[in-house]
Amino acid sequence: MEFVVLRDDADHFRAILNDLEFFTVRDGILEHLPPSAHLHGDVWQVWGADMLCGRWRVDMMMEPGTPDRWIYKRDPTIQMARSAAVRVSETGIPYLAPINVMLFKAKYRRDKDERDFEIARQEFSAAEREQLIAWLDELHPGHEWIETLRIGGEWDAGSTGTR
Repeated sequence: MEFVVLRDDADHFRAILNDLEFFTVRDGILEHLPPSAHLHGDVWQVWGADMLCGRWRVDMMMEPGTPDRWIYKRDPTIQMARSAAVRVSETGIPYLAPINVMLFKAKYRRDKDERDFEIARQEFSAAEREQLIAWLDELHPGHEWIETLRIGGEWDAGSTGTR
């Protein structure tokens, strides 16, 4: 199971999941995290292992925000209300808004990220498209998605049914 918690809540979740052994994940290196050890500020991800079954069970990522504020961990100047950044599915499961997810995916642009972008961009509102363009302009000037979002926005706004 993969999920995100606020950094200040990480020890609480580790205590709840106390049947797992946790390991920090940094730069491809796993290190055991004893139950009594607190997370260092440079740890953004821990994995929880079910040692009896020999399986990873949890991939817990930390984020720097607050209950009311979402903060992008790669650039803390990018912030927004948590209520705008985190949505809730019809079944009650919270998930990160697609434009926020695309902001993370823009850095690496793996094949799966490109596929996700092609699907997600079709659902963006004009405001979301403009927000993602602004973020990409700031963090990844010249990124190919910027032009794709601009062209898509112009086409959506003045669509005649053809491109």
